[in-house]
Amino acid sequence: MRALKGFADRNLSYVEQPLPDWDLEGLAWIRKATGVPIMVDESVWNPHDVIKVAEAETADITNIELTKAGGLKNSLDMYTTAQALGTSCIVGTELEGCVGVAAKVHLAPSLENLPFACEFTELAFHKMAGEEPFGLEDGCLRVPTGTGLGTNPPKGRIEEHKVLV
Repeated sequence: MRALKGFADRNLSYVEQPLPDWDLEGLAWIRKATGVPIMVDESVWNPHDVIKVAEAETADITNIELTKAGGLKNSLDMYTTAQALGTSCIVGTELEGCVGVAAKVHLAPSLENLPFACEFTELAFHKMAGEEPFGLEDGCLRVPTGTGLGTNPPKGRIEEHKVLV
């Protein structure tokens, strides 16, 4: 609380999930006591969680993580629910593989009213692995245009992680 109160006059954009996911009451208390905007992450997995967070007045921003949400449809449902309830959103990262990143690259620009840049920190891991699946133009990720999500994961990597059931 001391740290957050110290940041309150520093024009902090938000603090992400300062308490465990289940402590909505505590998050709401911190939000009101400090005046620092709160972004929930671990507290929201689906549209129902977005409603619970809004009803508890817990957060100003909802972090939508595509993989955690279970895909594009649930991510879109979380976004439209948050928007209807007056909560801003960000598209976050869960260190997805190239297919998950491709889905995020399609999702993020399809959403309006995102007040902050979306997180694509997992791209650094792809680069370290020698993969360059996404192009940059003027500092922005280019939305893939091929079939499906527009990306073709390296075949060697697919074979390497294939599991027979």
